[in-house]
Amino acid sequence: MRPQDLKHIVNTRIRVHLPRCFNLSPPVLQLFLGGQWTTSFSIVNFPSFFSPLAANYYKYEVSLYDENGKLKCSKIERLPPFGSKSIEPREFLGGTEVELGIVSFRIKPDTLLFRTDRHLGVIKPQIFAFYQNQDSRAIGLVHPQTSLLTKTSHRPAWTSNQVIDLAITRKILLYQINPTHQHYRATLALRCIDTGSVIAEQNVSIPPLGTRCSSFNIEEKIEKITISASQLPGPNAKPILFATHKNGAIFTSHT
Repeated sequence: MRPQDLKHIVNTRIRVHLPRCFNLSPPVLQLFLGGQWTTSFSIVNFPSFFSPLAANYYKYEVSLYDENGKLKCSKIERLPPFGSKSIEPREFLGGTEVELGIVSFRIKPDTLLFRTDRHLGVIKPQIFAFYQNQDSRAIGLVHPQTSLLTKTSHRPAWTSNQVIDLAITRKILLYQINPTHQHYRATLALRCIDTGSVIAEQNVSIPPLGTRCSSFNIEEKIEKITISASQLPGPNAKPILFATHKNGAIFTSHT
């Protein structure tokens, strides 16, 4: 057994017996859209469903960052056992407009020394994001679950498995978040499925906890494409796709 594997096993077995404050995951980050979009998030006291005999109040620490990674507001949302809530960060911005950004979520029990749910191990917020276009009334739902990273690991090149049909698509928006405390630079590209050739690309430079949008108007005659990045800022930190179809419908996905 490798030393690092033994260390992981020992740490895991010790942490199971510690209070909840020692078994919290990093915050989960989600894309926020303002302007013509209304963004809302569903939060749930899900530990109470997995440990109903030891159900407890939990709270979410919610923070909103603008596209340049500047903290704009924070709020605590408290949920009773088995409770849930839909929140719109725009409501607690206090009149400040944010067109694009990141919302972070971290779940904690009311009492950090809470022990009776320790058998659940490390808990991580499970957040669904809803985007509603105020003009077209289109609604998108994504569940990307990208965690805040305090350390930057190797950043491999990435190509999506998703196929986009250009016969019905007229515009593509790619929203890329940077879930790290380091600057992130990469090239986002649209590639032909058959040949792998690049039909359009854009360079992005994103500050820590920042967000950028890359827009592509479709003019090529290629039928099927996919998306690639020269590197991702972190695990599961793939771009969020907003594709406008030729009939005006909007499709969203975590690529």
